[in-house]
Amino acid sequence: SGGKRAQVVAHGLAYAAGVVGAMLALAALVLALKAAGEQVGWGFQFQEPRFLIGLCALLVAFALNCFGAFEVLSGAAGLDRAVRARQGLARSAMEGVLAVALATPCSAPFLGSAVAYALTAPAYVTLLVFACVGIGLALPLLLLCLLPDGRRFVPRPGAWMGWVKQAMGFALLLTVVWLLWLLGRSAGVDAQAQVMVALLALAAIAWVYGLALSRMPSRQLPLLVLALLTAGGVFYLGVDLRAARPLAAPVGHGYAPWSHAAVRAALAARRPVFVDFSADWCITCKYNERHVLAQPRVLAAFAEHQVVLLRADWSRRDAAIRSVLQSFGRPGVPMVLLYDPAKPAGPPQLLPEILSEEVVLQALASLAPQPLP
Repeated sequence: SGGKRAQVVAHGLAYAAGVVGAMLALAALVLALKAAGEQVGWGFQFQEPRFLIGLCALLVAFALNCFGAFEVLSGAAGLDRAVRARQGLARSAMEGVLAVALATPCSAPFLGSAVAYALTAPAYVTLLVFACVGIGLALPLLLLCLLPDGRRFVPRPGAWMGWVKQAMGFALLLTVVWLLWLLGRSAGVDAQAQVMVALLALAAIAWVYGLALSRMPSRQLPLLVLALLTAGGVFYLGVDLRAARPLAAPVGHGYAPWSHAAVRAALAARRPVFVDFSADWCITCKYNERHVLAQPRVLAAFAEHQVVLLRADWSRRDAAIRSVLQSFGRPGVPMVLLYDPAKPAGPPQLLPEILSEEVVLQALASLAPQPLP
């Protein structure tokens, strides 16, 4: 906010370019996987342990940069202003890419219809929809940069910026904790421990790089290349997912793992079936589970109607779950279905992505009364 207007606009455009470029890259990956016969959905990249590991490494490096452990090609003697300016814009673009990488598991309830259409449409439509989603994500910050008076809403630069930068480092590390939890769920605690050790080694490499750069500022590019190669070697040699043992699908409050056979068996026994399609990395799913489905009123209603509770865990790849999601036009989780035994051949009720106690109770009240055993 303290720079010239042209600089502010340039950074806003770089951020937008990073967001839209990342969305188009994601769309291209989706199209490539579809062409190869894979079934994909929104947020599918969080099912891959390697993606989680890479994101952990990136966020740890960002956090260490916020703490001042090292700087990447900034303020070095011998570099002209043009190079420094490009590095600054590149960072803004990278922040846009990171926003896309972290936003997808939280945005499914708001983008469900558009993304479901995009995943089944021709390639050019898929690219167009993903690009529009990227523009929407980048638009608030871009407008703040483009509007002549936009900087009035931004506090003046000062020493507080350094404090906020360091505080953001802790926020990034908190995100790493969440990603490590996801990794433990999908690849097991052994893989999780390996990654934690590799991240500690990465932190040590970044610290040594910062010390070396302070003593030899004129050799920062060779030092950076050496640090990156060393960090890459540490992760390649130190993390082995071949023997990974995923944890069992989470169940609780009477839930059992979902399957087509379990649904058919419950309906044959004249029992209603409530199926929660969820994933560990889906924040909305966890909100629904904790603040709605685990509440006493809802649990009492489940017991009153003798509902069979099933949970379809999409934290890892599952072709059967993906097929059901596609059949209901959903690109990903959350999705909640309620089967009525009085209409076993009919379609189940499709509940909203973001649940409330009233919505669930009304859906249960619409079921035909079941006789007591």
